[in-house]
Amino acid sequence: MQYLLNKKFKYNVKDIHFYLLLATSFFIPLSKLFVKVALILLVLNWLLNIKENFSYRLTKRNKAYFFIFISYYLFHLIGLLYSKNIAFGLFDLQIKLPLLLFPLIIFFSKPIAYDELIKISYAFVIGTIIGILICLINATYNLFYTELPYPFYYENLSILFHPSYFALFINFAMLLLTYFSINNVNKVQNVTKLLLFLTLPFYSIFLFLLNSKAGILSLILVVSVGFVYLSFVKKNILFAIIIAIEILVSIGMVSKFMPFLYDRLDEVKREIVASEKKNINNSETVNFESTEVTSTAARINVWKASLEVFSENILFGTGTGDIKDVLLDKYKQRNISNAFIQKLNPHNQFLQTGITFGIVGLIIFVIMFIIPFYYSIRYKDLLLFLFVLLVVFNLMVESMLEVQAGVMFFGFFNSLLFVNINDKRK
Repeated sequence: MQYLLNKKFKYNVKDIHFYLLLATSFFIPLSKLFVKVALILLVLNWLLNIKENFSYRLTKRNKAYFFIFISYYLFHLIGLLYSKNIAFGLFDLQIKLPLLLFPLIIFFSKPIAYDELIKISYAFVIGTIIGILICLINATYNLFYTELPYPFYYENLSILFHPSYFALFINFAMLLLTYFSINNVNKVQNVTKLLLFLTLPFYSIFLFLLNSKAGILSLILVVSVGFVYLSFVKKNILFAIIIAIEILVSIGMVSKFMPFLYDRLDEVKREIVASEKKNINNSETVNFESTEVTSTAARINVWKASLEVFSENILFGTGTGDIKDVLLDKYKQRNISNAFIQKLNPHNQFLQTGITFGIVGLIIFVIMFIIPFYYSIRYKDLLLFLFVLLVVFNLMVESMLEVQAGVMFFGFFNSLLFVNINDKRK
């Protein structure tokens, strides 16, 4: 009897582990609070079966990447030792804790089956759809019952997350649907294709309403790579054309009825050209309240200041706790008023890491992406390849791992997709 009870208990623990992975995936694009709860329960459930979990022998590939992955968090622990601002350093360690917990839980657990990976992916897709519906309902309420300007636009629309992160989630949801529409060999494939065709216009239009420059450019990047893959690798040109037409028609509808949404894309081009002609930081205080100096101009100035800080701390960096203080001093020195007032981070995770830990930490961070990128090509794993591509692009324009939304998303799916690389997945 005791044997049967123990066996049933172990079975339930493993069962609960999968359902908690589902819950985590579902809440990542939906709720900052509930995804924390899901992670806490996932940790507790993993601890209940810790002896068996540590009995799983990692492959050489997984073992090497596990230590590379968690070394990024360990660098933050070490960086705290030579930081003056311990309070901020401890806060940063708390934010980045999922980068330690997710690899530990996922690498040291029984590998999930391919059909379970599909279900976890669907949970994320459903989470994004519900999140979008919540935002649209709120925007509709604001349109009729409040005086909020442009309720269907940018931050007024995206009430769950900053538009850049919500756009990242939407792009990944479209990526998941497209991937499983062409690589799912069971009867669910047709359902996935139907869901893809129904949601693509929905996703695309909402993405443009969010008006995240990084999100729109990410969409173009992922669609371009996906189109080439579908046309020349899968030889499914018709499917690729249908997807492309759906997205283009959606974009056309947006441009016809809401042409002002393209102002932020035009802004990128104008400010990059302007920055080449004139260094607006040389000898004048930049008034970011003015409409002539946009968010793109602000970002360019922050990047220049961050590069200067990196060059001044190239060996060991500023330490985990002092990066914000050092950056604020540099903003003040260079008269970047709005960046100083808003206490902006570098808006580039590679710069953020280089400033914090110097060149060694930056190299480790880059290796974190080279390894999965290499294996995605070696095993022809398009899902992992596009995930890494999407994340790296967003890391170049956002300090994505400085906020919970980015940390949860990257920590969870990076661990999950790498562990489940399958050389039979084409």
